[in-house]
Amino acid sequence: MIGLKLTTDNKTFFASLKEGSIGLIISRMIRDTRNCVSVNFGGYDMQTETYPLWLLQKLFLGAKFTVKVEEITVNSPIIQRVPEIESHFFEHPKNIGVELTLKEEKLSAVVEKGSIHLIVTVLNKEDKTEIDLDFLATNHSNNGDITKYWCKKTYN
Repeated sequence: MIGLKLTTDNKTFFASLKEGSIGLIISRMIRDTRNCVSVNFGGYDMQTETYPLWLLQKLFLGAKFTVKVEEITVNSPIIQRVPEIESHFFEHPKNIGVELTLKEEKLSAVVEKGSIHLIVTVLNKEDKTEIDLDFLATNHSNNGDITKYWCKKTYN
């Protein structure tokens, strides 16, 4: 099945579902009291109506990932689902952001106040596979202006 191979500095994760979606979400949130960077690698299994999770952790400055769309034969072990709790939030300098390199194209975003999300999704349904890449940044500046940036690519 088509799925995602996620490689971090010291681990590799494999995920695919016959009927469902796999998603990798890297989020940068700086809003109110929240100041965090995190990664969520999970999915939705349409056959069992469950939400498997392979990786959920906070990220630090310099974290790098390689994501490949591949034929996956064996999934990595699923971790116990943990609730979204405040312990995922921690202090970062306010001027860090997220950078995406897709082949030769480089996209980056930094926000004063707002959020940045990099979302990679693989949807397998019947004999069809769709791969979506979304890179979205929303900045709420101190003067009240809101700036949005969005890049979306779909591959069939």
